[in-house]
Amino acid sequence: MHFDGTNLSQSQNPSTETFQRAREVYLYMPGDIPALTGNERAMIQANYFTPMNAAATTTPTIAVLKAAPQPTATTTPTIVAPKAVPQPTNSPCTASAASIRKELDLVVDADQCPKWATDASYPKEIGIVADKIIKACEHKKPADTSQNPSTETFQRAREVYLQFFRPGTCTFTFPPDFGATQPSPAYHSIAGDSILYLDWKLIDPTVNLHCPACRAHLKHTRTNFSHHKTLFPVWDVKGRPMYAVVMNYKCPQCQSNVAANDGKLLSSLPTYLRCMYPVNPIYATGGFHITEALSQLLENLMVTYANGDFVSKMLYQELGREYTRKVATYLSLSPTRDFAGEREYESGIFPPSGKSLRELYQQAQQSTFTHYGYSHADRNKREIQSVQLGENDLSAIDWTVAFLRNFILPGATAGFDMNK
Repeated sequence: MHFDGTNLSQSQNPSTETFQRAREVYLYMPGDIPALTGNERAMIQANYFTPMNAAATTTPTIAVLKAAPQPTATTTPTIVAPKAVPQPTNSPCTASAASIRKELDLVVDADQCPKWATDASYPKEIGIVADKIIKACEHKKPADTSQNPSTETFQRAREVYLQFFRPGTCTFTFPPDFGATQPSPAYHSIAGDSILYLDWKLIDPTVNLHCPACRAHLKHTRTNFSHHKTLFPVWDVKGRPMYAVVMNYKCPQCQSNVAANDGKLLSSLPTYLRCMYPVNPIYATGGFHITEALSQLLENLMVTYANGDFVSKMLYQELGREYTRKVATYLSLSPTRDFAGEREYESGIFPPSGKSLRELYQQAQQSTFTHYGYSHADRNKREIQSVQLGENDLSAIDWTVAFLRNFILPGATAGFDMNK
């Protein structure tokens, strides 16, 4: 789409039809997406664009989680939408920033936050939105996961799910509140944050879920949020963690309880499905998870420096930097309401300690939930054992010093592996 702005001065606001078309392509149509139909373009302009000659107070007004008919829309309308997936006309909710903001303001500004949200160890704004999404996706599902759900209520629930979590993902990132006349402190605090919703039959109704212990078909129970109003933290290399809604399963034969994000279950899923959850299965254990990006950073630092404390400190510092960035962007929008204080923003959020990260790393090295079925520790051992010795060689020795930082060995200055 070509738009010639060379004849405009910097003080002029472009309002030509070619500019409108060019801006539409820039915001919602990456180069690999086919052109929108006339009805789709009209819908986008009506719901997401403020006319150039309209009053500055014009804002999108799309209700969240209301059972009102909606026109065809794109999923997760962010500043640059990755895919233009038409939405059903009877959609009960929308993933737009304007609608989520409206729902949050109705609850937070009116001081009507439920007690479970204010007492939670995660941001109450994320909990409120997660609650709305889960309720919109509620449906009566068959207990046995071997059955492929096909009821009308399931189809409607999955349509709602796919509006927030695009096909091929289980992550929804809160888009920027683009075009609002006044910023919302509640919404601005979570813009850019992400939530995950792991219900494998909702993501792919045809997948088979087997018990990792006895290979029987698992049965649905409840999500961690619907049962205890808890969200599972997944730490990344920046800011606050992502929070996951996780379906729980139970084996009818051995009575094992298995979470949807358990490494044992993840390693048994097809690769295309397993990779939707941004955690390596060998690190999918314990009370928190770390993303693949963070686990790779941890592995590099542990091998070289054996330093989990450094990673823990880095996460805590990034939490403060993220708060500073959000305050700066919020104040640049000329707000009329105060932003959350640092203590309120970080309330209940504590990055994992260096000891916890070291223990997670050590467990991961012993885990067999790899692509090739044996642990990194076994692989490293075999590599040492496979060293070839010449006829005149007695042994091969590999000295190392860094491991002594994690082990108390009085009088030791180094350690070595020997292959004879």
